[in-house]
Amino acid sequence: MTHVVTAHSLFLRNAPVKQAGNERGALPEGTEVTLEDGSHPKYWLISGTLNGTAFKGYVSKEWLKPKAEISFPVASKVGPVHWRENNAAVTRAAPAGASPLGESGYPRFANGSADGLNAAIKWLQVETSRRYRPGAGKTYCNIYAYDVAYAAGVYLPRVWWTQKALLALQAGQAVAAKYGDTVREMNANMLHDWLQDWGPAFGWRRTFSFTDMQEAANKGRIAMICAKRKDLSRSGHIVVIPPETAGVKAVRDAAGKVVRPLNSQAGSVNFQRKAPAGAWWAGSQFSSFVLFVNDG
Repeated sequence: MTHVVTAHSLFLRNAPVKQAGNERGALPEGTEVTLEDGSHPKYWLISGTLNGTAFKGYVSKEWLKPKAEISFPVASKVGPVHWRENNAAVTRAAPAGASPLGESGYPRFANGSADGLNAAIKWLQVETSRRYRPGAGKTYCNIYAYDVAYAAGVYLPRVWWTQKALLALQAGQAVAAKYGDTVREMNANMLHDWLQDWGPAFGWRRTFSFTDMQEAANKGRIAMICAKRKDLSRSGHIVVIPPETAGVKAVRDAAGKVVRPLNSQAGSVNFQRKAPAGAWWAGSQFSSFVLFVNDG
């Protein structure tokens, strides 16, 4: 019987035991496998082909489901792609992942509503939600930015098509969104490049004015600053620009022009709304930064 891998990455093992050095490789989510022997209580012997290479070994049966029970979104042109939408188990109280929030009460609003943007920022509770909690050297600025954009119906990719998938889509072929195969997760460094390469096709407009960016955010438009690391093995950074309030304002020069817009972020320190102490985006650790506004 054909089964499908449901874990993001599932170890293929030499023997049916969890033991260091027993792993032979990892099978990405969506890999189709044939069940050879299902007699073991925890590990099944399976076989299959990945990237043209045949494999056979043991995997945890917990992360296999019959193919008939699994479906993947299929696209025939380049467009927005999300990983497993409408999953009620994906909540602010759960660990960060590739899927959008499916929690009841997640506020949705039309891009261009300041009240809606403020409500979404407040509801996401970036300062306390487990989803954005930094730890073990990891931060989740990209996930928070995605969640704010998703609430507004604005596309900022949490996952994006792989190069082979893009080539197939541009040739008019149907492509199923399979994790680790046709779609991959996007970090802040990747988002920096995506905004320039693909952003305009999804309503994103580049700007070189912090004043323009803050004024757009004050009207409820989704606006972001994204910086790319020189060392691509380390994380870049992306922040949402929230609307100004009576008590929290952007930093302006003597002529009234914005020099440091308000930031809302998940990072090493999480906060809903404040003006940064300095121009972090111009830090020596970054090779480039971009300012983008989504006009809808």
